[in-house]
Amino acid sequence: MGEADKYLDIPAQVTGEALRRSATTNGNLDAKTVEEFFSRVVPRELES
Repeated sequence: MGEADKYLDIPAQVTGEALRRSATTNGNLDAKTVEEFFSRVVPRELES
């Protein structure tokens, strides 16, 4: 996420949200597990 921000000007929060949505809709993890994981590794400053 840091490299996307640095080289492509894509904020880490945007990348994190995209990864979260992808893991929830395309992954084999349930929503609770996805949320628990991402709450520890991805900033959620975009929420408002």
